[in-house]
Amino acid sequence: LPRAPVSSPPKRPPTKGRKPFSPYLLAIAILVASAAVVATVIDYQFKIISSSALRTEGDLIGFFGQFYAVTGLSTLVLQFVFARPLLNRFGVDIALLILPLSLGFSSVAILVWPILASAVLGKFADQTFRFTLHNGGLELLWLPVSRQQRLDASPVINGTLKSAAEGLSGMGMFLLVKFMAVAQLSYVAAGFTGLWILTLARLRKLYVKELQAALEKRQVPPEDLEISAKDAVTVA
Repeated sequence: LPRAPVSSPPKRPPTKGRKPFSPYLLAIAILVASAAVVATVIDYQFKIISSSALRTEGDLIGFFGQFYAVTGLSTLVLQFVFARPLLNRFGVDIALLILPLSLGFSSVAILVWPILASAVLGKFADQTFRFTLHNGGLELLWLPVSRQQRLDASPVINGTLKSAAEGLSGMGMFLLVKFMAVAQLSYVAAGFTGLWILTLARLRKLYVKELQAALEKRQVPPEDLEISAKDAVTVA
């Protein structure tokens, strides 16, 4: 008997390629890269100025021990006492603004007064705010991103891009110090701090849109949100 023709399965319409780097994710990437460059410059200036101000090995060991003990204590206090109320009261955009403003001020201070106190100010701000308000704010920025986009983009931004920015800024400083003083590296830090702040201003609007879209698509469970009527982003 002749066989009945076997019908081929219906062809699926071609799916559009995912765009893991939307304008929102691109802004996060610029923020992470700018923060990495500024932190690398501040750290280099801190170590060089400290080595110049404290000649003996014993003085350096004692100074670094006291400094990191104080910064460690301040980080713990800020993380467990003040970080959550600050995020709830002022919102993610204001919390993320504290670190670049502090580092921008310290960069100007190092440029004008290239002394140990100026370098300590920058490194203290970086150590204290980066691992508390900054990292906490970054985690909130990823909240409206879908799970698949987060899996695609987060390793690239927080891993590859951040490491590349740190490495390239280190190589850049190695070349720049041959032509300028260590304090003049603050021009580089100030430039990237300005880019950092401008990106935060853009991220504020994008964050509201992304969060609204994620809630409409039910990508963010309501129980994962902390509603605060005092936060302008929540009100929007």
